[in-house]
Amino acid sequence: MNKTIVFASLFSAALIALPASATAPNWNNVEISYAKVDIDELDDISLKGFSAAGTALIGNDFFLQGRFTSVSDTVRVFSTKTKVDLDWTTLGLGYRYAATSSTDVYATLAYEGLDVKASALGSSFSEDENGYSIAAGVRSMLTDKLEAKGSISYMDIGDGSDTAFEIGGSYYFTPAIAAGASYLKTQDLDVLMLTGRYSF
Repeated sequence: MNKTIVFASLFSAALIALPASATAPNWNNVEISYAKVDIDELDDISLKGFSAAGTALIGNDFFLQGRFTSVSDTVRVFSTKTKVDLDWTTLGLGYRYAATSSTDVYATLAYEGLDVKASALGSSFSEDENGYSIAAGVRSMLTDKLEAKGSISYMDIGDGSDTAFEIGGSYYFTPAIAAGASYLKTQDLDVLMLTGRYSF
C-alpha cells in the first residue's frame, strides 16, 4: 500500500481521536495564498504565484468549494528564456459530518481544470486538460485558535490520474482572521501554500 495513503489515514484518525475543543471548524471562509509549485521531474522549474479559494455552507451539512491557482516561472531551455504558466481551477460540492464537537470529516466531488502555457521567442504553446477529483478529509480545531487538516484525493485529469495527500494548519488571531500553511503532494507535484483566511 502507498506509504502516503497509510500516513494520511493515520493522521486523520489521530485528529479525530484528539480531545475536543469548544469550537467547530468554520466552513464559510475565503482565502488568499502565496503558492509555490515544484515539478518533480523538472528540477529547474519552481512555479510561484497566488491562489484564491473559498468554501460556503449550503444548509447545515453540504458546502460549495472553489479554488483558482495561478503560478509561473521563467527558465532557460537550450539557452532560450521560456516562460511557463500554470493555472489550476477546482470547483466542487462537498458534504461534512461532525465526528466530534470540534472535528469534521468530509467528502468532495469536484471539477478540475489545468491550463499549461509555455512562451518563448514570440511564440507559445498551451494545453488545456479537464477532469474530476474525489476527496476525503478531516478538519479539527485542536484548540479555539489552532486548526489542523488532512485529506486524500483521487484526481483524473486528461489522460492521467493521480493520488494527492494534503496536510495543513491555521492559527486564528480572532474568530474571523487566520493565517496558515499547507503542503500537497502528488506523484509529480509538490505544492506549498502560505495562506491568509477570513471566516464569516
